[in-house]
Amino acid sequence: MANKYPAFMNATGTITKILDKIKVAATPDRFTQDYLATELGFPGGGAKAFISLAKKLGLLASDGTPTELYKKFRNTNSKISKAAMAKAIKTAYADVYSRNEYANSLDKKDLEGLIVEMTGLEKGNATIRAICGTFEALKAFADFKAKPSEEESETSTNTVT
Repeated sequence: MANKYPAFMNATGTITKILDKIKVAATPDRFTQDYLATELGFPGGGAKAFISLAKKLGLLASDGTPTELYKKFRNTNSKISKAAMAKAIKTAYADVYSRNEYANSLDKKDLEGLIVEMTGLEKGNATIRAICGTFEALKAFADFKAKPSEEESETSTNTVT
């Protein structure tokens, strides 16, 4: 695991801003650097890493096409949206969850300790801070106790009647 680190962006403050914009912008045919810069307003170099992160999260397919998970994340029903992000986090951080199935419940210090153990990097390393910062930023959009399938069937039932 020393050569393969969990998903991260160095510009962790940008993650929240991009995710907020995704929730209100139209779903593109393909999520590209041009879309990120032109439509969402993030032309800077630090934001470019978001596309790679979104692919690891399963929000985008390898060709940049938004997935069903992306669409569920954009759902105005916050339970569906938050459940989708929880699923995305568990996908991108599968190695972290294989070591601690309640990784999302760890405080920052314990999360950092787990990442230090996994990566072999020293405590306080910039990559460790970026991994933990990315995880925490994503976690703010997630509800790990939400059950998306129940919410979806309730929504479907409500719209049919």
